[in-house]
Amino acid sequence: MRTLNSQALTEIATKLGTEPVTIIEIDWIENGAQAIYADRLVGTIPGKIHSVSNLDNVINVSDSGSSQEIGVTLDDTDGTIKAILDTNDIHKRSARVYQWFEGLDIDDRFMLFAGKISSPIHWSERDRTVSFSIISQLEDKEIGFSAEEGDFDWIPKNLIGVAWPMIFGTCQDVPALQFNDAVSGTTLCPISSIIGEDYHDAVPLGGADPSWGINLGMQGMQKSMLWCAKAAFDSAAIQNHLSNPEKAAEYEARAAEALENINEINKSITSSMAQKAAQELCATTQRSSTLNDAKGHGCNPVTILGGEDFPQNQAINLQIGSSIVPGYFVGDKFYFSGVRNADKEAKAAARYSSSVSHQCEQPATGQPYDFSMDVPCGFGNTFPQPYSCRCRFSGHFIPTSTHKSRPNTDAVAEHIWIDSGSRVTVYSDENITYLVSIIPGTVLAVKAYKTFEGGERHLVNVPNNLWWPKTMTMARFQLHKSWFGNH
Repeated sequence: MRTLNSQALTEIATKLGTEPVTIIEIDWIENGAQAIYADRLVGTIPGKIHSVSNLDNVINVSDSGSSQEIGVTLDDTDGTIKAILDTNDIHKRSARVYQWFEGLDIDDRFMLFAGKISSPIHWSERDRTVSFSIISQLEDKEIGFSAEEGDFDWIPKNLIGVAWPMIFGTCQDVPALQFNDAVSGTTLCPISSIIGEDYHDAVPLGGADPSWGINLGMQGMQKSMLWCAKAAFDSAAIQNHLSNPEKAAEYEARAAEALENINEINKSITSSMAQKAAQELCATTQRSSTLNDAKGHGCNPVTILGGEDFPQNQAINLQIGSSIVPGYFVGDKFYFSGVRNADKEAKAAARYSSSVSHQCEQPATGQPYDFSMDVPCGFGNTFPQPYSCRCRFSGHFIPTSTHKSRPNTDAVAEHIWIDSGSRVTVYSDENITYLVSIIPGTVLAVKAYKTFEGGERHLVNVPNNLWWPKTMTMARFQLHKSWFGNH
């Protein structure tokens, strides 16, 4: 608002015989002295104003903005203004247009218009004049920000063009803009996986009867007794070789018989162990084959329609129905390492527990043994020596396990199949990123809607340990979603 003194008001009210003088102040050089020009010589103010156009006012209805413009032509016969133009950029330099009446003090001039010099600026060599416009509004910048395609490579498409929040002062319950967990896709091929594989492999193979180990031990004791008898017959044969050749021949035959029995026992032990190893290998191979066949019917990586919108080349958990699939995206291809499903994992665990508990249905007891053979006196291992006439090994085998095991039915693992065409989203346990405000501030509290029994929804405070704020400076749009507050 202009404030005029009484002398100026009197001059303005005079309808005839007045000749107002136009005065212009220009800041040619930033932080420099002001240059003052008038349309005729006024004291020390040079009369360099050649012409001043009418004042134009432009209103932009759509943007609710306006600008005022006035054209000025200055006389530059002495070249002083041209010298300024040659060494300075006068675009956006401040300028003020005043009106003054002769007879008044120069300080009583009043401002008509204030603005900044705008391009283009013309200097006429022939006329020795400088022409330019002064406008009150050079640029109109919209407040706020919204992302456009190409600004970011990680913002979901449905957030393109959405205004980012701005908070002034202390506000309550202002909605935040959610950045992630907003993308979704569709599987273009099925997913096949096994759940409870560890449980499946941990179940005993079956047939682990403690009597098998006891039998091996008893055969070993029987071999020890036969080795004792062979040694006794061999020694007796040597002792009677000269004095009683017929007796020596009988002892040699008995020693050979004992060695033959030892070899038969060795064959039996080798055959038994080989049979058990073959059974275990067969069961293990069958288990692996069953699991591999179940896994092989799906695809990995799986092609996701819209997968390029998900975070790329980083670990991520996808929600597909009731299953959680961990992996990473490369373009629209999702490479996964397995599938998690709480219901099927519980079933596999229950079957494992049931299978292990069933291994204890048939208790196994220990078994005594007593192997002996008469040998020539003085060569056995019974006491007192040297009057021994018998090789004897006796005792009692106690099994390392007191229970027999049943064969496994291969029904512990759970197979899961996800059809193509299934909807894919980011798993809800991932950190969710929200943009609070593009104006720096302090987050005092975070609230979220909670649904109570009966379907009522209320806004409740989120515990402080479930969210954290972070403030970052936006520079050249090099943003990352972790720069914003999370909860």
